[in-house]
Amino acid sequence: MDGYEYHASAPGKIMWLGAYALLNKPYTSLVTTVTARAHAYIKQSENNSVIIRVPQFEKSAKGVIAGDGRVEISVPDELTLVKTAIEVAVRYSIARGKTARGFDIETVTDPQFEYTLTGGGSRSTLSKSGLGSSAAVTVAAIAAVLKFMDINHSENDALHKLAQLAHAMATGKIGSGFDIAAAIHGNMIYERFSPSIIKDFPADYTNQQLLSVIAAEWDHKLSGIRLPESLKLIFANFIGKSASTVSLVSQVNKFRDKDPEKYSEIMKRINEQTEAAYKYLADASKGMDNDTLKSSLQETFKRSRALTKELGMLSGADLESDECTELIEKSLEHGGFLVRLPGAGGKDAIAALCLNDEDKRRLEEYWKQDNRLRILDIDFNDSGVMVEANKTSEGRA
Repeated sequence: MDGYEYHASAPGKIMWLGAYALLNKPYTSLVTTVTARAHAYIKQSENNSVIIRVPQFEKSAKGVIAGDGRVEISVPDELTLVKTAIEVAVRYSIARGKTARGFDIETVTDPQFEYTLTGGGSRSTLSKSGLGSSAAVTVAAIAAVLKFMDINHSENDALHKLAQLAHAMATGKIGSGFDIAAAIHGNMIYERFSPSIIKDFPADYTNQQLLSVIAAEWDHKLSGIRLPESLKLIFANFIGKSASTVSLVSQVNKFRDKDPEKYSEIMKRINEQTEAAYKYLADASKGMDNDTLKSSLQETFKRSRALTKELGMLSGADLESDECTELIEKSLEHGGFLVRLPGAGGKDAIAALCLNDEDKRRLEEYWKQDNRLRILDIDFNDSGVMVEANKTSEGRA
C-alpha cells in the first residue's frame, strides 16, 4: 500500500509436540515460528471512513466508524476475519479514551501460506499450508490498528487477548489459541487459557465489557524456548490433500466423550513425552554433540508420534496413516533427525528437523522425488509480531 503510516506483520507457526493434549489444561505444546508472515498496512482515510482491502482475495469494502467504535461495514465472507479484528481493536481503543480516526487497511500473506491443491492456471484450487494464516492475519491487523490508535499493544497483553477474542468470534470456535500466541511471541512452550474466558464473553458486548476482559488476568502460560542453532527445517505439503483440523478434533472429542478414562490416559502420556522433550532441547541448545542426548530426543518424538497414532486409531481420526508412518520412517533414513506430521496431523503436511546442511540436502532430494510432496521455502525465525512506521510517510511517526 502506497503511503502507509504503519506496517505490522506476524509469523506463521509449526506445532511439533502437544497436539490434542494441549486442549486440556495444564498440558502444553512446543511451537516454533517461521519466516512466512502475514502483513497489515494502515494509513489515515478521508471522512472517518474505514476501508478494508485484501488483494489476494480481490475483495475490498468501505464503511464508517460509529460513535462507540463499531465498524459499520458490509463485508463478504472472506473479509469477516479482518473486519472482526479491526473492530475489537477500535472499540478497545475508544474504551481507553482514544478518539476514533478513519483508516485504510490492507492485509496480505506471504505466498508460503497457500499452495496449489488441484488443477493449474485459472482452474487451480488453493489450499492453506497449515502455517496458521488466519491467526497471523488477525494479529497483524489488530497490531496495526492499535499502533494507529496510539495504544501500547503489550500493556495487559492487550494484543494477545484481543486477537484471541476476535479470532474466536470470527471463526465461531474456541481453540487452544497457540497459533495466536506464537504469532505474537515467537517460539514457545504454551499452555492454553480456560475456554470459559471467551465462551462467557457476550457476542453483543459493550466497550466496558471489552475493557474489563482485557484488563483481567487470563490463565494461559507461555515461555520462550531456544532450539539448537544447528537444526535445519524442512516443511512440505501433501499435494492434492488437505486435512480438516476441525473434523479431526471433532472425531477425537467424540472418542473423549465415549471413553474419557482412556482419553485422559493418552493425553497424560503425550504430555509426559512433551515435557521430556523440553528438557532434552534445553540441553541440546548448548550443543548437539552428545549421541545419548540425540537418541533420547528422537525417542521422545517417536513415542509422541506413536501415542498420536494410537489416538487416531481409537477415535477413527486419520492422524497418522500407515502410509505417512512409512514416509516418516523413510525420511529418518534419508537425513531427517526429527520428523512428524505437525499440528493436528492428518495427511496435510510433514515437517522435519535435520542436524546439518548435508542431511537437509539429502532429505530435500528424497522429498523432491516424491510426487506427493511440495516443499515450502520457509525457515525458522523466532520473531513474533513486529510493527514499524513508514519513514517516508507523512503520517505520524
